[in-house]
Amino acid sequence: GKKRWKDFKVRVVEHNMRIMAKYYTRARTQKMAELLDLTKDEAEQFLSNLVSNKTISAKIDRLQDIVTFQQKKSPQEILNDWSVNLNSLMTIINKTCHLINKEKTVHAVRS
Repeated sequence: GKKRWKDFKVRVVEHNMRIMAKYYTRARTQKMAELLDLTKDEAEQFLSNLVSNKTISAKIDRLQDIVTFQQKKSPQEILNDWSVNLNSLMTIINKTCHLINKEKTVHAVRS
């Protein structure tokens, strides 16, 4: 009887953590523990078990007391995100170069 209740509690907590990982991107460890009716250490233990089993993807920042949940992405999505970020970076670099050249031209005309 007691073992079944303990297993049931474990399954409920794991389910609730999976739901949190689905709908949250970041959560404070203390708040997560309160929502799950656990101690902070118990919440971290459950979370680390789920992460090590690859049930959810998350990072725990113990210094800031924050859990960052990450959605699993396919390699194609990762490359697409990287490409978009690279294009954005190149746009910023081009704009910066243009502004530097414009400033040099204005400075040369005044000299």
